[in-house]
Amino acid sequence: MTRRRNRGVHPGLLLVPAALCLLPAPVASAQETCDPAIRMNGAPRPLCELAERVRATHTDAAVVLHHGEPILDHRSADGPERVHVMSVTKSVAALAIGRMLTDGTLERLDLPVAELVPEWRQGRKRNITVRHLLTHTSGIQDVSNAGLEIEPAPDAVRLAIAAELEADPGAAFRYNNKAVNLLALVVETLTGMALDEYLASTVFADLGIVDFDWIRDPAGSPYVMAGLVIGAGDLAKIGQLVLQEGVWNGERVIDAEFMRNATAQQHDLHPRHGYLWWLMRDDDGRVEGWYGDGWLGQWLVVVPEEQIVAVRLIDRGSWKTDEDTFADFRERVAALRIGG
Repeated sequence: MTRRRNRGVHPGLLLVPAALCLLPAPVASAQETCDPAIRMNGAPRPLCELAERVRATHTDAAVVLHHGEPILDHRSADGPERVHVMSVTKSVAALAIGRMLTDGTLERLDLPVAELVPEWRQGRKRNITVRHLLTHTSGIQDVSNAGLEIEPAPDAVRLAIAAELEADPGAAFRYNNKAVNLLALVVETLTGMALDEYLASTVFADLGIVDFDWIRDPAGSPYVMAGLVIGAGDLAKIGQLVLQEGVWNGERVIDAEFMRNATAQQHDLHPRHGYLWWLMRDDDGRVEGWYGDGWLGQWLVVVPEEQIVAVRLIDRGSWKTDEDTFADFRERVAALRIGG
C-alpha cells in the first residue's frame, strides 16, 4: 500500500503542537490518579474512571470535548502524533458524500452507481445506488477480512466493480469493506478529485485540518474501508462537526438533512446504522449517540444530549492484549454526566 501525506498549511492558521492545544482548566489528565472519595478537578467520577481506563489500556491519545471544550486530554509520551483509525475512516468518508450534496456535485443519494460504471447498466447491479453503499445494503459479495481479498488486490475499486452480488440491492444488510471503496469512485468521477483530496479542500479545510495521511491502493485510489491516519484533536473536530449537524464557526459545511439522516436509522435491516455511522441506543431503545469504531480500539463517539465528543486512538505498536481494545469505551462515554 502507498501512503499519501497532506501537509499544506491552510492560510491564516497558526499550528500549535497537539499536546498544547487543549489545556483550558479544568482538564482531567489521564496521568493523575482518582481517589474514589473525591472528584478530580471537579470532574464527575465517571470521567475520572474513564481517564484511568485510558491509561490502563495503553491508549496513545484520548480527547473528550464538552460543548467543544476539552475536559480530558491524554497523549502517550512515546506514541505517534497520528494513528491509523481503521474503520472510523468509513464514517469520515461519508462526510464527503454529504459535502457533495451540499455543493451540488451530487444531486441525490439515489443516483444509480451504474451511471458512473457502464458495465453495471445490465443486470441487478444497475439498481445499486450511492445510498446502498452508505448503508451496507448494496448486496455486493464480500469477505469480512479485508486482508484476504482487498489489500492484496491491485485495484480495490475494480475489485468491487467485478464482484458478484449475493443479495438484491436493498434487500439485506451486510457490513461490507469491499463495497464502500466504490465511494472513492463516486467522489473522483463527480468532482475530478480523489476522495482524500476533496475532503482536504472542503470539509477538512473548513475545520483547519491540514496534517493527515490517507492510505491508497496500488492503483492510487484512497481506501474507504480504512486508511485515514489522523491525530486525536483533529478527529475530535470532525466529531464536533457531526454534533453540530454540519455547522462550523457559524458556517454551513455539510447539509443539515444529510447530517441528521447519517446519524439516524435508515432502514429496518439494522437498528443501529445510519450512513456509515453507528447508533448507540439506551436500554429503552432510544438513540443516545453515534459513533465510528475501528480495529484495535479506535473510537469516535458523539453524545448529543450531553454535548460530548470523545476520541480514543491506539497505534498497532502500542496494542498489547485484548483489553487494549477498550471495548466499553462508548458505554463509558455515554455514561458521562458533566452538566452545564
